[in-house]
Amino acid sequence: MITDRKKQLEILTADFFRGICPEFPKGRLVPSESPDFILSLGIRNSVGIEITRLYPAGPQNSHFSDDRRMIESVFVDRVRELFGNYSGDPVWVKFLFSNDRAPHDAEILPGSARVSAGLKKNLRNLSAKNLYLLIPPDDLPSFLDAVLLIKHPVLHESIWESCDLPGCDNDLVADVNHVIERKEEKLPLYQAGNHSQYWLLIVADRLSAFRKRNTGNIIMNHTFSSAFQRVYLIEMMNMRYFQLI
Repeated sequence: MITDRKKQLEILTADFFRGICPEFPKGRLVPSESPDFILSLGIRNSVGIEITRLYPAGPQNSHFSDDRRMIESVFVDRVRELFGNYSGDPVWVKFLFSNDRAPHDAEILPGSARVSAGLKKNLRNLSAKNLYLLIPPDDLPSFLDAVLLIKHPVLHESIWESCDLPGCDNDLVADVNHVIERKEEKLPLYQAGNHSQYWLLIVADRLSAFRKRNTGNIIMNHTFSSAFQRVYLIEMMNMRYFQLI
């Protein structure tokens, strides 16, 4: 039984990526340390996989006031209360609030009731083969861009959280390069395991708060380099990924 919350979230993230990446090799994914996972592909054939968050290379400016973050926190807590013990199994629920407008006080109760009902309805669509889903837009109030529902046997308690937006105010390419360089400093430690390859998974909730910014073009029009054999950038709230290397 894995009780460490950080490792639980790493397992969820690794399985999430495995579920949305068709070319992810079949094999046993084993939690480890330095790197975070070992993907066993056969005798003398394994991949060391390190997972990290996307953090800005420079100072991050917040679009949102403390009052706005407070009302979003109140909303998440209200949904959690209404959802209650509907599911006997723990869930991980991530809320992506709109960059365009915040919920008003009068919208907290009806909006939270709507989202709670949507979670209950869509929870039935999750299974051992389908552990993740985005709640359909029709089940969301207009101040929410997305809600991601995850159910996984590794979870020991439910997690309810608002998304952050690393990189949204900075140079996305510089942010990604900063993370790659920081992780490459530890690569000699990972290589002590003598694995065939080493992969880096960089995870963000959302790459940009601005809908008109085509982050896919920004990323794919730049040539990245790394000592890792593969580097992926994963955007959880859009359930998509980019292979950078």
